[in-house]
Amino acid sequence: MRFKLYDTAKRLGVRFYEYCIRDENQKFAMGILAILLLLMGVQIGGLITERKSYIYNDKGQLVAFLRSSTDSAESIPLRVKVSRNGKKTVKDVIVNVDGKKNITADGEAEEEEGESFQAFVAGIVSRLSDCEGRIIYLPLKEKDAVLSWGKQRSYSVLLIPLLFPMAMAMLNEHRKAEAKKEAEKKLSSVKKSLPRFCNLLLLMMGSGLIFEDAFNRIAKIYEEGSNDSFKSFITEVRAQCENTSDNTIEALTKKSKELKIRELSRLSGILESGQKKGTDMTSKLEMESELLWNERKNYAEERGRAAEVKLSFPLAVLLIVLIVVTAAPAMMEM
Repeated sequence: MRFKLYDTAKRLGVRFYEYCIRDENQKFAMGILAILLLLMGVQIGGLITERKSYIYNDKGQLVAFLRSSTDSAESIPLRVKVSRNGKKTVKDVIVNVDGKKNITADGEAEEEEGESFQAFVAGIVSRLSDCEGRIIYLPLKEKDAVLSWGKQRSYSVLLIPLLFPMAMAMLNEHRKAEAKKEAEKKLSSVKKSLPRFCNLLLLMMGSGLIFEDAFNRIAKIYEEGSNDSFKSFITEVRAQCENTSDNTIEALTKKSKELKIRELSRLSGILESGQKKGTDMTSKLEMESELLWNERKNYAEERGRAAEVKLSFPLAVLLIVLIVVTAAPAMMEM
């Protein structure tokens, strides 16, 4: 079991390291590390400075606290262990040395005076908050109780390194979301533009043009108009063929496989099959065009239903606001 956990942790560590040293992640990782090192330096410096403010006796007991100045208010976080009547308790307290009895213990409000540990500790801290001078002496005995003072434990220095993997994980999730958004944008563009592209091919090839000439004319039209993902795809294929003298259908098929969009791969497959077999592609393109228009219609309906779901919440909020605005005057007159 231990070996499996070790192997899993090692594998995850290697994958995390490889992710951090990628070219696109190095600058972000170095920036986060620099910020975290700065924060750790500030935290460690604060702990070192704070250490000088605590005064201990020969037995290692905390007996006093040295204020930085008597002219300004100061909050002193302490931990007190109380042994009283055979019972022991530990409380985190804050002594506000400014004459104001604003005392907290364990994040709870001060209780009324009584015999409880909470009220007993609150009374001691209240007296300490009224002390004057730079040195505040902490009582080690109070009536029938024995007190032991110490610093509050702070784990912020240990938690700061954990921010690095958290930041890298957030970066990874952000990039995944961006990639998903870009893929959806490309799919939407192909769904909208591919049926029209197929119709243009049919029209030009039906008028006597070969596929390469028809494709180049369509790409030229796309270059002059507004660009989207699909039009950019067609113009890139044309530019690649002009620069490398590649076959247009082969270049289109190759680029379609990279996008991994079913409709585009299906159309390029029809064109590739027609080129290899030497058959007439017009009839197959007509069937594909009809299928693409039906798929575009279904896609538009799906998007419309999704938009309705997204709008339901703001409409519900507006309805509630309308009801409140309409009913408020009547309720105020009752």
